[in-house]
Amino acid sequence: MRGAGRGAHAEVLVLEDEPDQLRRLGESVAGAGLVPLLAEHPRKALAMLDYHRPVLAIVDLDMSKAERTGRTVEEVLERLYEAHGVCIPIVYSVNVGTVERRDWIAGLHAYALVQDKRDGEGALSRRMRRLLLARYGDLVIDGGLVRHVPSGRAFAHRVGVSLLLAKRASLEVALDESEARAARRFQRWLRDDVSSTVRVRPYRNRHYELELADGPERSAVANPRRGSNHGAEVLVLEDDPDERLQVEGVVSRLQLTPLAAAHPGEALERLDRHRPVMAIVDLNMALAPANDRTVGEVLARLYERHGGCIPIVYSANARDVATQDWIASQHAYALIQDKRDGETGLRERIGRLLRARFGDLHVSGGRVRHGPTGKDFPHRVAVALLVATRAESAEIVLDDSEGRAARRFERWLRDDVRSEVRVRHDRNHYQLIVDGA
Repeated sequence: MRGAGRGAHAEVLVLEDEPDQLRRLGESVAGAGLVPLLAEHPRKALAMLDYHRPVLAIVDLDMSKAERTGRTVEEVLERLYEAHGVCIPIVYSVNVGTVERRDWIAGLHAYALVQDKRDGEGALSRRMRRLLLARYGDLVIDGGLVRHVPSGRAFAHRVGVSLLLAKRASLEVALDESEARAARRFQRWLRDDVSSTVRVRPYRNRHYELELADGPERSAVANPRRGSNHGAEVLVLEDDPDERLQVEGVVSRLQLTPLAAAHPGEALERLDRHRPVMAIVDLNMALAPANDRTVGEVLARLYERHGGCIPIVYSANARDVATQDWIASQHAYALIQDKRDGETGLRERIGRLLRARFGDLHVSGGRVRHGPTGKDFPHRVAVALLVATRAESAEIVLDDSEGRAARRFERWLRDDVRSEVRVRHDRNHYQLIVDGA
């Protein structure tokens, strides 16, 4: 049941089993102008979520000092994911660095951010404050409220903070009935009271996001689906934590699963375990921790072993002729997107690839869909083949496992949906063709 404790103030849930650290985190939250909801064990956190709608949650995975109540951190993350779309969780723990652990967290909450405790409480506070410095159009977060900069006026309900935080992370939020009413009040306030350049855009089923009043920022998907997509994945190699968060948000909104990497070594580890259909690679690794692996190695690995993956080099110096020649020497089919075109330019570039339509097939929800029957083929290889028809080379090189999946796709096209599209292959080279072509 909800209602009693749900005020207009922006709140932050803090789940931490160590009392001194719980107190310090609460003080940090209060210092940022938000209301801390302190929980020393999962049962209390779940009880708070029955009555409150936090905009952020800081969750420690290790509950070794907590009272044994029969409730778990997993339940808290699942509740946040299923019933609190407005809340962005930061998992703050000492054991979040491994690929396996991050994959486990993503399985519980697809949009959870991770922060290693070994970086200290200062790093967590900076992470939280970076989120709370969200600015969009003529709006900023100030003291736990959304403020309209030109007029200096503030909107008092936490739903404004939720929408602005979500915009920074390139997400939309799902609101309950009370919050949806507040979002509509927020829209009237923006339009009538302060004449803002920002407006609230509603989707189906009480999903909302902010956009500029002079026109929406187009994405490939009109109604992004919340939830992890275990088929099509996108490698994101970006050393700047804020920019990595933004790119992950773009990928998630387009119904693909981001595989985040902060440095080339981590990207290569990801490629040992995953087969992404796309990779977004920043050339500049100035903020990455020192290691002996390079972006060149990542591009070479993608070219040599991941023929089903289309790389987009996303960097501020990508227009330089010498840089473009170097990129081509590492990966012959790499696409180039200049960072100076902004997040919108990247979203449009990925969206164009994902709007791939070939014959009676198109990409929908990260899967290939046969238009006439509405049936989907779930394997990522089908997405890679269809996306490749929009890239510089329509032919991709697949390993043995992917080749078997491509042949299953061919049988599905021929026997299950009677598509006009066929899979043509010569040894390990595959491409889509229209029947009779």
